[in-house]
Amino acid sequence: MWNFFVGKVVERGIMNKKHSDYLLLRRLNVGMSQRDRLAACAKQNAGELEGSARLCGKARRQNSRQIVQCLVVGAIITLSILMFLSTSCSAGNVSDDATEIPVALITLPEPSTIMCVADNDVYYYTEEFVEEEYNPNIVLFSKNIYINDTKKIGEIKDAAGYPIESLFINGNVYFLLKRNSSENVIYEINANDGSVEPIYKIEDDLSFAFLKGMKNAIVVLKIIKGKNGFIRYEIDNLDLRTYKSKKIVEKSAKENSGTVISHIYATSESFYTLEGDRNGDDTMNIVNYNQNGGVIEEYKVDLSEFLDIRDIAPESQHDFALDLYVTGNYFIISTANQRKIIYELERNELKEIKIPGILYENVPTSYQVLIPSGGEISACLYFYNRGNGDLIKFDGKKGGFASMILPRNHSGGAYMYLNNKNQLFMRQTNNLFTES
Repeated sequence: MWNFFVGKVVERGIMNKKHSDYLLLRRLNVGMSQRDRLAACAKQNAGELEGSARLCGKARRQNSRQIVQCLVVGAIITLSILMFLSTSCSAGNVSDDATEIPVALITLPEPSTIMCVADNDVYYYTEEFVEEEYNPNIVLFSKNIYINDTKKIGEIKDAAGYPIESLFINGNVYFLLKRNSSENVIYEINANDGSVEPIYKIEDDLSFAFLKGMKNAIVVLKIIKGKNGFIRYEIDNLDLRTYKSKKIVEKSAKENSGTVISHIYATSESFYTLEGDRNGDDTMNIVNYNQNGGVIEEYKVDLSEFLDIRDIAPESQHDFALDLYVTGNYFIISTANQRKIIYELERNELKEIKIPGILYENVPTSYQVLIPSGGEISACLYFYNRGNGDLIKFDGKKGGFASMILPRNHSGGAYMYLNNKNQLFMRQTNNLFTES
């Protein structure tokens, strides 16, 4: 059964790029307590008020008409100070105002694994083991959120892997499944008749593949490992109207030369890749391609300082950029240790913005990125720490952060999901090995 609860989203002002004065204060006083910060603000404001009083006293000695003018000026100054307090001193603190957002609690049979949440339905699978067969059968289900109706979609026999990279596009669900050592298949769950059919076979010996949805297509990043350290990166465009594909981008790398494509992120009309030279340099390129593989724009970012983690993890020394996410004009890069760095696109240049320290200061940070199951850029992204239940919303329009406070009985250990409408879902489960 589906249960609903409400978590409060509070604009903590964890870190907003507009609060430059407060950011400078925080950088210089990292260990300053809340009381000390408030005292510092109060001391500063007291000095400004004292100056205002002296100004008023001087005016009072001149004439009574100027006293009225002084009082007005004093009121304006006081109001300005209060506004300063609300933007500076409260940054990093929980504000009194809170916005309530519903979060749906998912209940499914155990063990089972959620593939994606689309519209009002949860798509999930279970494993069915058959005697004398090494590989399990994958049994697919859907469950409607409102009428609590569960339907068996079908099953895939003798699967060598599990459904991954699930997408929701134009009402249908797509996922990748490994059938044997040399064949990976993209399946389609048809929303009209509930059937599940293979639509695309990848016969290369893949190390891994990423699927990202576009308006009427899927872009497939294939990472193919060859001999003697040679790796080939191919991006195919799979047309969902004809089920025909074509190779649109190809890069390769070997030892200390060539280009590596570590991740891909798609919008409805184009897609982005995170690329770098395999020469030990930590300069990365974010490349925007059209559906035919033509380069629209390319942005260069130097990650050398960010990826050097000797000060915070001497045993590791170096981090690696792995994942790329896009929301609005913001680009989020996540590393092997789940550390985040965010850039804003301004006048055709990427500029790093200030973000909460909890997203990059620890190794690892344990904050995963929640993205919608659909194929379009959303207005926001969420950073979620499953260990402590901390959920942070990042606004892709304004670049601000907000902390969502979940009910205490669901504060940790739960899995979180976003559907294609950016609605949040939560599943509480004790099975650590069957949840994506």
